[in-house]
Amino acid sequence: MKLSEFLLYGTLGMLPRTILSVWLGVEADSFVTALNSGSELSIFQIGTVLLIVVSTVFLGRLFLGKK
Repeated sequence: MKLSEFLLYGTLGMLPRTILSVWLGVEADSFVTALNSGSELSIFQIGTVLLIVVSTVFLGRLFLGKK
């Protein structure tokens, strides 16, 4: 594989995950603020929590070698 192809495909492959990580960081701040103020959680904040839980479960299974 050429270096230019590797860089192009690697960047395109990492971009969605990077955008998701940044978005989760922003939502995590608003989630903590909502919890501290006692207001209701938005659907995006609930979705963020679900994404974190699902990600943690599957990454844990990956690192522990469980199928």
